[in-house]
Amino acid sequence: MSGSGGAGRPLRLNADPDQVGRGLGQLVVVVLELLREVLERQAIRRMDGGELTVQQLDDLGQALIEIRHSLERVRTSLGVTQREADDAVARARRLVETGSEAVPDRGPMAPTRRSARSCADQQSCQKARSAP
Repeated sequence: MSGSGGAGRPLRLNADPDQVGRGLGQLVVVVLELLREVLERQAIRRMDGGELTVQQLDDLGQALIEIRHSLERVRTSLGVTQREADDAVARARRLVETGSEAVPDRGPMAPTRRSARSCADQQSCQKARSAP
């Protein structure tokens, strides 16, 4: 994928042999980030549904934290910056939602005020558990 393009540039695999690995690394990071978002959203639905015990909430919070740390290590090892990852994920999200990069970043995968990121640290998970 093109790493230097802004949000308005097409999402493309760079055919330069020296850059193919980097583009593939970005693709891996994008897929993993999208999967992480889905997992976090599902976790929030389960928490909001009251289906989980306190121990399950602890385990889920720790798992989400570990997923984020692991993804950061993968991103770093592939030489993809956080900014590049965020831009690539935004472009991929638009493609998944609409099939077009020209549409603004909105929809079911768009970040919300109350996102799974709120449980991405131990303190937030504890607050979620103690809420009525």
